[in-house]
Amino acid sequence: MKVAVLFTGFLRQKEQTKQNFETLLLAPFEADVFVATWDIHDIARPLHNRTEELRIEAEVAGSDIRNFFAPRLRDYLVLSYDLFRQSTPTINEIDRPNDLLKTNQRAASHGTVWMNRLYSQCYMVRRGLQMIREYEERTGIRYDAIARTRTDMLFMSPFPEPQLDKLMYPSTYHDGKPVPQGCVADHFYWGGRDTMMKLEDLCFNIETMYRRQNVDTTYAEILFHSYALKQDIYLQPFDIAYRRA
Repeated sequence: MKVAVLFTGFLRQKEQTKQNFETLLLAPFEADVFVATWDIHDIARPLHNRTEELRIEAEVAGSDIRNFFAPRLRDYLVLSYDLFRQSTPTINEIDRPNDLLKTNQRAASHGTVWMNRLYSQCYMVRRGLQMIREYEERTGIRYDAIARTRTDMLFMSPFPEPQLDKLMYPSTYHDGKPVPQGCVADHFYWGGRDTMMKLEDLCFNIETMYRRQNVDTTYAEILFHSYALKQDIYLQPFDIAYRRA
């Protein structure tokens, strides 16, 4: 089985988790690695105001990515955080009766700030999947399965083999609490190549599903589940213990 692992977003805690990923995921599946990240080190949010962004400046160099993820790295991209923010339209609240941002307490507390945050995260996944497809076209390789994950996760047991007709995700959160019905844990997920490629347009559906169906797209777990149903993606939870690094 040919497996691609896509790391996306800010590459938090990658030094602490590198060997864990190598031992439990990359080596067992002889996986190729792809990386899609931003050109700044991180964005922090103060506890007293989770909507405020505090930039943690440090240039992300391509040479550092190449050296860190070698020899499994097959391709990577580093996107400009500032140019992305400047060129991306903002998702705004809709003034209408029964809007979920008025009627749903959790959605109201997240607000459109989280819709826009999720857009940036899902856009990075989109660019990463496009990168994998372009690599396939250049090389003639075709992956059987694709995994998408963050670098700040520590897993406690080996991964089961992916089911190629499903999108598989952990049955619990990083704190051990079970993922409720109607949600998908988005820290790690994988499945067959064609199934995973259906996530390419998820970012463009965040505003659409909110606007047209009043879906709670402020919450990643509900967003993923709602989009999977829309795309006829068969979801399959699997048991694995993990925590944040």
